Amino acid sequence: MTTNFPPSIRIGIDARPALNQRTGVGNYVYNLIQSLAELNANEEFILFSNSFKDRFNIKKFKNLKNCSIRHFRYPNMAMNLLWERFGGQLMQKLTCDSNVLHFTGHIPKNPGDLPSVATVHDLFNIKFPESVAPEFRVSPQKFSRSLKKIKKIIAVSEYTKTDLINFLDTPEEKISVIPHGIDPKSFLASTDPSEINTKIKNRFGGSGEYILCIGTLEPRKNYLKTLEAFQIILKRFPDLKLVIAGGKGWQSDLIHQKASALKLDSSVLFPGYVGYSDLPTLYKGASAFLFPSIYEGFGLPVLEALSFNVPIAISNVASLPEIAGEAALKFNPEDPEDIALQTIRLLEDSDLRKNLICLGEERIKEFTWEKTAKKTLEVYRALGGSA
Repeated sequence: MTTNFPPSIRIGIDARPALNQRTGVGNYVYNLIQSLAELNANEEFILFSNSFKDRFNIKKFKNLKNCSIRHFRYPNMAMNLLWERFGGQLMQKLTCDSNVLHFTGHIPKNPGDLPSVATVHDLFNIKFPESVAPEFRVSPQKFSRSLKKIKKIIAVSEYTKTDLINFLDTPEEKISVIPHGIDPKSFLASTDPSEINTKIKNRFGGSGEYILCIGTLEPRKNYLKTLEAFQIILKRFPDLKLVIAGGKGWQSDLIHQKASALKLDSSVLFPGYVGYSDLPTLYKGASAFLFPSIYEGFGLPVLEALSFNVPIAISNVASLPEIAGEAALKFNPEDPEDIALQTIRLLEDSDLRKNLICLGEERIKEFTWEKTAKKTLEVYRALGGSA
């Protein structure tokens, strides 16, 4: 006979980042929710969602056990202002008097007295404010005050943990490092190799060999230096293309202007934001993957590229070496010649490519969303008193 026990604790999770396009934080929240549901835990998860024009699409998840949706139709700006005024108490009420709150993206100035956990993805807005749109710049003093009221902080990498300690004086014992994951079985769509070039030509307007970059068009992704490097690469591979897939961000026009100034318009493709249904095609067709960012708190596309057995080269800064390990070549992101040199090595050295692919197959085994969910659940239980 099966006994249905009442939930041990009720966890309110801010699910708003997973509402629309799945990039960055949205990817994290979507996969965390899905993986928590698959653990068959005794906890109840209340998913908080809010949007004036969009609805939370439960259909994009699979069998959300122990989960319920609390969706509200208010402008998010107004909701955030209410959060600033009433803090965690508001979210607690909106999530059916939860016992634990998880702030996955926005962290209110006053999280309240309820046990709470906040995921900090990076401190880019604080460390490099000049590279961020003014409305997204964050005062380190204000952010630090908010974090002091949070009972537990999840850092997505050891690098982010170090930033929290060094820049915001966050106590080390308050931080749990819980990396993102990758699930190749669910992420890898079945794509016939013979159809890849046709799909790329029809969907993205290009054909032939190409290097792939994925990420929002914004300063920290370092695409200006990447374009300079690609101009050097073209001297060795004149028919090669560069595909930069990502939505428009702050100062994205400068990237298009740079491509034109370098006379790369016919060699560089900007397909815009690419959804998960098309990403497998882009990855599988790429000759190499570059991740030239000057700062990343984690860098999920690195794991995605490794999952597709694409040889990769990454910046030798921030969290990226930590995530890729030995499965990637590294370059100085400030040096276009070094970016070009390492990319040319990827394209020309077949033994190197094979070795990196083998290392990548082992590396991605270290990162799974199931691990992420289990470690996060441990944090919830410790806060809720059921550990």
